[in-house]
Amino acid sequence: MAAGPRRRRSARAIAVMTVIAVAFLAVGLIAGHFLKSPAQRQADTAPPPVTPLTDTVKKSVVTRSVPFGASLQRGIRTDVTLDSATGEDAERAVVSSLRVTEGQSVQGGSVLLEVSGRPVILLPGAMPSYRTISPGGTGPDVVQLQKALRSLHYLSGEESGFGPDTQDALVSLYGKLGYKVASTGNEEVKEARSAVASAKEAVQSRQDDVDTARIALTRARRPAAQSVPAASSSGSATSQESGTDTSQQDGIVDARRALRSAERQLGEAQDTLADASTALERAQAKAGPTLPRSEVVFVPSVPATVASLSTAVGKEASGTAFTLVSGALVASVTGLDAASATGVKARQSAEIVTDDGARHAAVVSAVQITTASSGQDGQGQPAQTVEEQVGIVIAPSDPITAGEGTQVRVIVNTATSQAPVLNVPISAVATGARGDTSVTIVDKGTRRVVPVVTGLQGDGRVQVSGRLSEGDTVLIGDSIQPSSSPSSR
Repeated sequence: MAAGPRRRRSARAIAVMTVIAVAFLAVGLIAGHFLKSPAQRQADTAPPPVTPLTDTVKKSVVTRSVPFGASLQRGIRTDVTLDSATGEDAERAVVSSLRVTEGQSVQGGSVLLEVSGRPVILLPGAMPSYRTISPGGTGPDVVQLQKALRSLHYLSGEESGFGPDTQDALVSLYGKLGYKVASTGNEEVKEARSAVASAKEAVQSRQDDVDTARIALTRARRPAAQSVPAASSSGSATSQESGTDTSQQDGIVDARRALRSAERQLGEAQDTLADASTALERAQAKAGPTLPRSEVVFVPSVPATVASLSTAVGKEASGTAFTLVSGALVASVTGLDAASATGVKARQSAEIVTDDGARHAAVVSAVQITTASSGQDGQGQPAQTVEEQVGIVIAPSDPITAGEGTQVRVIVNTATSQAPVLNVPISAVATGARGDTSVTIVDKGTRRVVPVVTGLQGDGRVQVSGRLSEGDTVLIGDSIQPSSSPSSR
């Protein structure tokens, strides 16, 4: 029984001692917080330390670049323009058949549509069709047609001009597509052949006249029949012989004159035949299959995709029927104002950045400026103020494997130092009241101000020249570090 009370007294003693220890600990902590020495209070109230922010003088190419948002589009756009009837008997130029739909991919050698029953054929080639190609024609458009026919395996070998081989190849192309090739010169050849036939008949007739005249001359030269009168005087006989000789000579002269006339007429007829034959050869050389300008569309790259379809069967064949897009993907920037595109020029280097972070070297291939009226005046007419919009086309150096219409970011390098130059961050350059510029060099805790001349700025850095070297440390600013010690209250 005595052991129980002793244990309870011992437990109470331990609890009391624990409470006293905790109280002393709390008093010590409070005293340590509020009761500080003067030196400690001065340290706690001093301003936080200042740490310099620095960067390095570099020697590298400085490039000024401008970023834009863009979308990937096919780089070649060819408008299919309809402007005339092609059928020989057509009285109106109308779309009589449409063979394509928007978004469709079309190959070279296919029919895009019909105008008044005649086909409009797609062929590969960079030069637009500008004339009807006829037999005997020469020039770069003929060479382009031959190259297209070879690529489609209708023509083999080389031929100078639009000759028989090229004409046969064109006939084969049209025949495979289900059309009869257009031709020219048939009436001219028919007329030339008729002229040759008439000239040949004239030559034959004049030859007959010559033959007849020669026979007459031969007969005139034969001696007269000899006859002796029964009774005549010598004087009368001489007179008769003299009259006979004179009459024969006159006949010979007349026969010779008739022969010369017939030969002259024969020569004229032969000249006429030669001229007619030459005319026939020329007509035949110019006659044969033709390729009308309105029956072909050349695009630099096939296959091509149909875009912006704006025609239909029965519509007048005028204006742009649709657009064909082809070629490699390019980045297209549209709708910029003139100020946003300042400094951007063709052939500048650029980068195309896709959404996966890949960077593709590129070049500005075109800068296109369009104008548009900003509204209407009180009479409903276009306002006088005009807004300029700029479009930029950036072509990658290597093909980009992405979908058409993909949104990308492009960076155009509008200026570059070409060679490596000394440069520092723009924030390292200080400008004085007089416009003078300088940088502060930091070396082993010391600072010195160095006057500099600035040059090209780009991508956050600026070209500098002065008494500084690559690798020098330049001051950008001072950073105040927060104190780790608690401040007094």
